[in-house]
Amino acid sequence: MFDVVHYVSGGAAGGSLRALCKGRPADGVVEVLDPLAIGPLAIGPLRDIDLPAGLRERRGYLRRLFERIGETELYASLAAGIGLPELGAARPDAARALVWCGPQADEQLLLRAACAGWGERPLWVVDVGAATGGRVPRRAVGACSLDELEVAEQGARRLSDAARAALAADWERQLRTEHRLRICEGDQIVGCDEALFDPRLLAACPREFASAARLVGQVMGESPYLIGDSFLDYRLRELIARGEIEAVEAEVRLPFLRVRRPAVTTSPSPSRDAAQPGYDQ
Repeated sequence: MFDVVHYVSGGAAGGSLRALCKGRPADGVVEVLDPLAIGPLAIGPLRDIDLPAGLRERRGYLRRLFERIGETELYASLAAGIGLPELGAARPDAARALVWCGPQADEQLLLRAACAGWGERPLWVVDVGAATGGRVPRRAVGACSLDELEVAEQGARRLSDAARAALAADWERQLRTEHRLRICEGDQIVGCDEALFDPRLLAACPREFASAARLVGQVMGESPYLIGDSFLDYRLRELIARGEIEAVEAEVRLPFLRVRRPAVTTSPSPSRDAAQPGYDQ
């Protein structure tokens, strides 16, 4: 039995937390692999992600997304975590839990899901989005250095019953929406259309063939909302399929993909000798 279990979204954040807790035998780190900011959380009544129909819908969406961008291995690595088994019967036994998060949709949704699923045991939150000890606030746990994580952990706060109830209620609201994309605006989770980032991808796409990975990185860096490169890659493929962006080889993976905006075509100017409508020849 652990004294403390640390919940963190998967990826770089998980590796950083394991490094932070190395040498603490009473601390356990649980990486939540499900990318909660994307894909359906519910499809109509009684189809939440913890019920069979909702789980099938969510798995199908995420499988199609990762297949579309040629990352079937990445889907396979997270498939077992879809549906948040870490917060259900498989959760570790511990006296208390710390949820690590910043002002980012995946992490804020994890906090809300933990409030709904952790039961009566004490729940604490470590907010890396708050400036502590003179450090600059971060937008995500994975963006923090080990020193910054140590400082943030010192500012961990226990959630009151009222705060937990409000966050749990917000999780239940999220399960009643049919959005495929969620962003974090302030302290609110907002459901959006999948095409939210399409105009940014189009605006950043050059007229000459260039690296799609650089394009995606530019949009990620300039966006006020944190979003993963896999989702932007998926939306880029949608724009290619619609003919709004051209690709040299559309089936290659992102690091090898080269794209451009289609060349502008103009209609030829009418000849001066052409007949004008409304006039006799």
